[in-house]
Amino acid sequence: MKKITYICIYTLCVILSSCESWLLTSPKDSISADDATSNIENLSSVLISCYEALQDDEYYGRDFIVKSEVLSDNCRITIANTNRFVNEYVNAEGAHMDCWAICYTLIGRTNHVITNIDKVEGNIFEKNRIKGQALFLRALAYHDLLRSYAREPGKYVDDFDLGVPVVKKPFVGKIDKTVFPQRDKVDDNYLFVENDLLEAFRLLENNDGELAPYLVSAVAVKSLLSRVYLYQEKWESAYKAASYVIEKSGIELEKDDYIKVFSLQSESVFALAYTISEGLIFDSLQSIYSRVDDGKRDEDGFGNDLGAGYGDVVPSDSLLNSYGSGDKRYSVLRKVKKGNEQIYWNQKFNGHNGAFGVDDVPVFRISEIYLTRAEACSNIPEMESLALDDLNDLREARG
Repeated sequence: MKKITYICIYTLCVILSSCESWLLTSPKDSISADDATSNIENLSSVLISCYEALQDDEYYGRDFIVKSEVLSDNCRITIANTNRFVNEYVNAEGAHMDCWAICYTLIGRTNHVITNIDKVEGNIFEKNRIKGQALFLRALAYHDLLRSYAREPGKYVDDFDLGVPVVKKPFVGKIDKTVFPQRDKVDDNYLFVENDLLEAFRLLENNDGELAPYLVSAVAVKSLLSRVYLYQEKWESAYKAASYVIEKSGIELEKDDYIKVFSLQSESVFALAYTISEGLIFDSLQSIYSRVDDGKRDEDGFGNDLGAGYGDVVPSDSLLNSYGSGDKRYSVLRKVKKGNEQIYWNQKFNGHNGAFGVDDVPVFRISEIYLTRAEACSNIPEMESLALDDLNDLREARG
């Protein structure tokens, strides 16, 4: 009996030992960091996840755009509302840009790509394309953080010149002080961003065929560079970077139907594309700016307050009054009676291909690049006339 007991115990140990491989299973919806960075195909997938982070509703999918407008004087909240962005509109304490977490999520993913792409086998041109895109996306995230959480270079208050923490390596291992680095100085942040962009341009120039506008191209890199230089008041560098985009992109100002700027991305140097499954639906730009149009109008041309969406954020009176009578930008505004208000809904984002809450979102448009070059020229002696030329081109295009 004792011998039989020993045999049973031994058999049970063998069975449990063999079961270990059954119990230690990998998750079906994720892979380890080592696997994710082990080859060029997996790193390409990580890069796709970087673009996905840009689409988040706390970033370019909605909040980064909407909060900028309601914190300024471009937009206001309707009287009848769903309590969205009200605190930002009244500039309540603690209500501000909230892109910190998603930006550092994006930075963490790009760090995996940038750190590992040179270690894997693959076509050098494809590896350069992947790394160049990741460098741009990291630089974009850092500049957006700086615009949200720090002062502009040289525009400090009480000499407070701290920017944001720079994290260059992927996070692995235990949580310690390296996970929570101190804030770097604004000037050092801008130097880091500029270096990322210069390297990205080197890798993508003449190596970006068919990337634009929904993936990062060389002209997208120069677009961000022109913005970064403008913030630093490096006027000649901003002028040169903007001129490169205008001359090399092949994109012209939309002079026909203004809605094409958004529905067809006719002016986009870099834009985000959403599929039906990726659409933010009620968390989308379309939902917060308007509701689905049922086509009905009263005798004064006002629509009703019906359909899917919230329509809480509308153009301010001061913005509307700044448009001339023939301004083509009126074509994206819809007159609506909402509650006791007569308002205008912004229908730039109007459901791509008829799908509610699914819109392609422009990140850089050629019209912005014209404005960047105009501002740069206006600050360079004897180049004011070129600034006026760019402004006149924009005015003509907008009617």
